[in-house]
Amino acid sequence: MDVTDEVLESLLRHLPELRHLDVDGCNHLQGDFMLSLDACPLLTSLTVHMRGGHIAEAVLQALGRLRRLVVLKLETCGLGIHPSSLQAMLDNLGSLRSFSMENSCAFTNDFLECLADSLCAPLLEELDLAYTGISTMGGQDAWGLLLSFPSLRRLRLVGCKLGSGEGAGDAVAALLRRLPMLEALDLGCDSEPGTEVLLQFMASCGPRLHELALTVPTEWRAPLPPPLRGSRCARCACEPMAWARTVCCPSSAPARPAW
Repeated sequence: MDVTDEVLESLLRHLPELRHLDVDGCNHLQGDFMLSLDACPLLTSLTVHMRGGHIAEAVLQALGRLRRLVVLKLETCGLGIHPSSLQAMLDNLGSLRSFSMENSCAFTNDFLECLADSLCAPLLEELDLAYTGISTMGGQDAWGLLLSFPSLRRLRLVGCKLGSGEGAGDAVAALLRRLPMLEALDLGCDSEPGTEVLLQFMASCGPRLHELALTVPTEWRAPLPPPLRGSRCARCACEPMAWARTVCCPSSAPARPAW
């Protein structure tokens, strides 16, 4: 049976004691089921992955009434809202400590600015903005906005348009100095950084950083050993030539830290 918004709404009405909800892989959801989350007032963790769905104004109002939320992840979601509406919702979530908009391309600097101005910004400990639309190009600079989260322990920015070169190195160094509690950082570069930039970056990390994922673009792949003659690829059952030393069916999915 396909899980629709109506089916999930009916289910939520029978779960008043629900604390954690993780919705993923339900391709027919549009997001309206979140209007029924009032039926779960004890909810502390909500994770929603919607491919094709979107967050509407009414949904934000419903989320803003979940005053016990500690974790909110709205990933791979479209945004049919004004940035100020996001801020109004976040201002009501005084318990929120972890927020994610991963893979939501519509989440631009305008939304980041409203997030930075929200009442929960100084309290956030985890922020995942990987593969969103935030950028350091033009308008309000993303690096400056990220200084509004002094309590961050974990930050993901891989896949964002953050520039490269000496300017980016200076910005990262300044950010790390202003985030004294940061323990885990997932960062990407638009181009391969030079040695001086990397050294500057590492020097700014200090001993407090426990986890670091630094992604740089490259077309190089480590070659696999030559397959045995007549052997088949486990992924696609193709028959590579015995002397071939290329990676068969390489995955394009980005690596993601365990946290």
